[in-house]
Amino acid sequence: MNIEIITGPLVGAVIGLITNSLAIKMLFRPLNPVYLDRKNKKYKVPLTPGLIPKEKERLATAIGRIISNKLLDTETIKKALLSEDVHSKIVEKVESFVDGYATMESSIGELLQDKNYLEKIDEKEVLLKDKFSNYVTKKLLEINIGKVVVDFAMEEISKKMPMLKSMITKALNVEHLAEKIDTIAEEKVPSIVGNYVDKEYSNIKDKSVGEVVSSLVELYPTYAEKVWEFYKKVVEDKATQIIQEFNIAKIVEDKINEFDMEELEKMVMDIAKKELDALVWLGGLLGAIMGIVNAII
Repeated sequence: MNIEIITGPLVGAVIGLITNSLAIKMLFRPLNPVYLDRKNKKYKVPLTPGLIPKEKERLATAIGRIISNKLLDTETIKKALLSEDVHSKIVEKVESFVDGYATMESSIGELLQDKNYLEKIDEKEVLLKDKFSNYVTKKLLEINIGKVVVDFAMEEISKKMPMLKSMITKALNVEHLAEKIDTIAEEKVPSIVGNYVDKEYSNIKDKSVGEVVSSLVELYPTYAEKVWEFYKKVVEDKATQIIQEFNIAKIVEDKINEFDMEELEKMVMDIAKKELDALVWLGGLLGAIMGIVNAII
């Protein structure tokens, strides 16, 4: 019996197994360049480091670009954000959130106190009250409220008691009266408006959360869809700009570059273990076939 018939395929299979196994290992190994002169880092050994460590930055850039342009492009992300599934989840979450507050018996003030917002909102109310009071007063003086009131009064007197108009006009200094009304408005309106704002603010704080929420729900029964429409408009108007500012390609590239090579190697090997093992055995099979062919020839 010719021993080459046995040794040829056997040697070919072993060579195929070793070659393919080594080729797979060299995708990652060695992780760093190997130098004959380690001290001075001279005379680098060819094929070191492994292919993936050597081309890590270029691969990261290419993968980031592919993911950004082909997989997670702007239109794909917008389509996902505006999908019917997202729509139903947003509506469901909004309704669930509102329902939770609709049954709450605590007052608005108590809720704000529990959330540690009351003090800040009280401060904002004081600022708003002062600004609003001053604004109303300023506008009344700009339209000459004193003259407006006097002119209106004289007009009504002319309509209802025309004979008294002349007597009242002579008895009263109309211009002085208008100025007096302006002065009173300037002095009294800020406190009147301020007191009104304080009273309404206090009334709102005393109302129960459930009462306020239920009233708003009755007033706006389609509130959940309104929230969705607002969200949809924001996505349609701003998503492109936001996505571009995120720079998905750069995020992916940086994340890949941050990977520890040993961790990346383990991850790839775990994911593709079956396929890589098949490649090794395929190398052995092809080596055995070549050994058989060589023995026959």
